[in-house]
Amino acid sequence: MTVNNYITRVALAEDIHNPFVWLSELPCDSREIVKLTNKSTSKSIWCEVVMASDNFIERYNRNPRTNEIKKDTPFIVVNAWYREKLGLSKNESANIQIEVSKMPLFIKQLMASYIHPDNTVRLAVDLAFVSLVLGAIGLLLGIISLCK
Repeated sequence: MTVNNYITRVALAEDIHNPFVWLSELPCDSREIVKLTNKSTSKSIWCEVVMASDNFIERYNRNPRTNEIKKDTPFIVVNAWYREKLGLSKNESANIQIEVSKMPLFIKQLMASYIHPDNTVRLAVDLAFVSLVLGAIGLLLGIISLCK
């Protein structure tokens, strides 16, 4: 687990629906699904993290509506959906814990999809859980009917 004090920056308009956040430094591979926890509020999310490349920083800093990112300062670029879920304020400093879990990938994908910014993805996860429960009930009823 890594805990760092990051400056929170807003995502660019074209990135507001992306299911990941950009970080200045990563304790894991880029595009890994990790658990981010705001140590001040104890709120957490599961999402992909992406290393903010020099190209990303240059494109971000060219936007007239964003505050400049300094390469030597730890930062996190996160959309409004995830900021709200983590209890972060834009352009402020926050202690963020990054937990790289050893859980199987499909479980981490489910956790990340359950809090995804796109409501159609969240709906799909909800329907998958309902289908799983209904399938288990059907299997149980089928086994009971065979035993009689």
